[in-house]
Amino acid sequence: MTLPTTTTLDITPSTDLVYAIRHMSGVNWRRAISELVDNCFDARACSVTIAIAKDSFTISDDGNGCPDLGSMLKLGGRYQQPGDTLGRYGYGLKGSAIWMGNKIGIATSDGTTLRTTSVAWTLLKKWEALALEIPSTSRDCRSSGIANSKGTAIVISGKLRKLDPRALENVLNDLGYVFQPALAEGGQIKVVFKGKRRTVRACSWPDPLEHQMNVAINVQGKTATVLAGIVPRGAFNEHCGFNIIYKHRVIQSTTEPCGEYNPDRFFAVVTLSKSWTLTTLKDAVEGQASLYEELRAQCQLLLIKAAEEGQTLELDAIRNTAERLIEDALGGKRKRGKGDKPGTVYPTGTGTKHNPKTGRSIRIVYTDWQRGNGKVEVNKDSILIKLSRAHPFSAVTEHSAELQAMMAISLLADHVSKFGDEKQKQRLLPGMSPGGDFVDCLDEVTKSLAATMLTKKRKLA
Repeated sequence: MTLPTTTTLDITPSTDLVYAIRHMSGVNWRRAISELVDNCFDARACSVTIAIAKDSFTISDDGNGCPDLGSMLKLGGRYQQPGDTLGRYGYGLKGSAIWMGNKIGIATSDGTTLRTTSVAWTLLKKWEALALEIPSTSRDCRSSGIANSKGTAIVISGKLRKLDPRALENVLNDLGYVFQPALAEGGQIKVVFKGKRRTVRACSWPDPLEHQMNVAINVQGKTATVLAGIVPRGAFNEHCGFNIIYKHRVIQSTTEPCGEYNPDRFFAVVTLSKSWTLTTLKDAVEGQASLYEELRAQCQLLLIKAAEEGQTLELDAIRNTAERLIEDALGGKRKRGKGDKPGTVYPTGTGTKHNPKTGRSIRIVYTDWQRGNGKVEVNKDSILIKLSRAHPFSAVTEHSAELQAMMAISLLADHVSKFGDEKQKQRLLPGMSPGGDFVDCLDEVTKSLAATMLTKKRKLA
């Protein structure tokens, strides 16, 4: 009987892994730069400078430096900076650097020793690199790209991935959002591009918030604080929903915990404690489903109120658009007076209701009508707006409640503009009479149309 033998296998990753990372999908400039900035703030940097040139990308900081260069280059390698840090899996720097370019040069000083190294990823025969160590002096640090006696400078080059100048503004705004916690506490991120220096500004949260609540939550032994409220009418709410913060960065902006409630006017900041664990891409946490459930439970009353106020704003917006388009279609006409010549209609009125009936329905349907955009059919208890499939615009409107609303409103406007004669009774909308004031029915019609379009928008979503 032959006895089994034991052998040692070499499972060092093939350098072909570089090519796989270089062409990895789902990575972009925002994510790559964010990974590098994470390392700077993990090293307790107060200031981060990014310089983007034609053939190189440089990021430098005034942090603690790193005494272990190997961990900065080894996939899965990680040096634990003192205190709580965001880094966990030892991939962010390496993955971002390989995605950006073929070469990386690193200089890092802990205040005592200056360490430097460089690697051409695509020329690697095996996973090894040479490092140089010398006593740290201010002069040597400055020549290596480090502003002070402590810090790190990383230069990425070699077939550098191109950054579209038009996309730079979006990248800066994204950095201002992602690193809002660090920037709000005095951290700095400066970007130099084509000789112009820009300072990344921290994203501003809505302030003040109405019906504000501030509570602490506990999810399976992991804690967080929640600051939530309703954004005042007329204020911009760019990051509606829940903005989840972990240490020095925002890891997630989500409306998922809002469920069926409209989040347009709801805003919340959720600050997680260090007891939570990030996923690999730093855009979620383990146990996220339970966190969402707790957030929804804690904020449900506020979500209901925000949804009610948000719906009112949406209805008002659609009604205002309807009124404007209908009035534009009338082209300055007004209600006919006793001394005016027949055929001219001059709508006036105060804009107030004139005992309009309630419960009137508006339906929007698509037909095979071959002429124009469509037509309006007015019945005793309903208004039927038929949109023509033959019109090129219809192919788009079938998948957008807003576009359907605009097209329907245009048809209503055209319809209303042609009333005013006893012979055109079929053109009158509910609440109108020949020669009467279109405002008599405008409130009822636009309110019904707005409610219809809001319902349709919810179904499409």
